[in-house]
This record gives sequence, C-alpha cells and structure tokens, in this order.
Amino acid sequence: MKHLGNTPFDATLEAVNLEGVGRAHWNLPPAKLILQTLLRGEGVLTESGALAISTGQFTGRSPKDRFLVKDDLTANTVDWGEINQPIDSACFGRLRSDMTAHLEGKSVFVRDAAVGADPATQIRTRVITQKAWANLFVHKMFWFQRRNGRSFVLLHLMLIPKFMDADKAMLLLSILQKKSSS
Repeated sequence: MKHLGNTPFDATLEAVNLEGVGRAHWNLPPAKLILQTLLRGEGVLTESGALAISTGQFTGRSPKDRFLVKDDLTANTVDWGEINQPIDSACFGRLRSDMTAHLEGKSVFVRDAAVGADPATQIRTRVITQKAWANLFVHKMFWFQRRNGRSFVLLHLMLIPKFMDADKAMLLLSILQKKSSS
C-alpha cells in the first residue's frame, strides 16, 4: 500500500483488515480533496465555485437503514425497533469481509477526527472513505484530531457490486468490533 498525504505516526489500516488497498490518502486538506473529487469525476464545480455531488437515489438521511449487531453488550441497552434493527455478528462479519474485498487494490481516503467539541469527552474516530468528497464531508462535520490512536473506525463505501441491486443504503455498527479493532 502506498501512503500519501499527512500520514500520522500510526498510519496503518491493518487493524481494520484494509492493508490490501492500493493507496491511502491520509488527512488531505479541503483543496486537495476537492481536486481529487474533480479529477475522479465524482463531482463538478458550479458557476459560483461550489462543489456539487450527485449521490443518486440515496439522498439525505436513511434512518430506517441502520443495523446494529445484537450481542451481549447491546441486547439490553439498545432501543430495538424500526430505526435500530438487529443483525447478528456472523452477518456483520460477512458484510465486512465483502467491503474489505471490494477495496482490494483501490484508493481510500483516511481522516483522523473526533466526535464532540469537548476534548474531555470527545470520541476519537478514524474515518475511511472510498470517495474524496465523502472525506471532505467528514472534514467539515467532525473535529480535527491531533492525538494518535482511535476509538472508532468508520468505513464509508458506495455501491459494492455485490449489493448494487439493493434498494437500501446500510449503516452497520458493531460495538464489540469497535473494541477489538482499536
């Protein structure tokens, strides 16, 4: 894997089984993310200079497309229902393997960030995106993280060929997986 950009001390994707990606672009500034978005044909500049992205049929939030692994930690602590839908850890593992295989040899954009403004309570987060514009979104929505390490790893992918006929967006979360991947 070739590492590019502002690479942190702990620049590895091994903990999330993504060492097979072709290039990892680390913590790129907005101007470089916009340039990558344009060069890759992921978006266009409008007459006013704003970056415009077409996300296709998946626009806005998808609250009914959230799936959490139901395990010993979450079974009695999550409000299960239409919004928080359960999946088992085996299903999560299969989907995660498919995502890892999909990224083999491809470029990803990595952002070390944090959720929450207060340094005492913020959650360190490493976000890995397939699209440059998605990493730009993370740059604007999350706090810059100066410390090494991570507590959560978020993986954002678009249109995995195996699921291209699916009519759903999916947000998958495993709290136990988070602990084992840190």
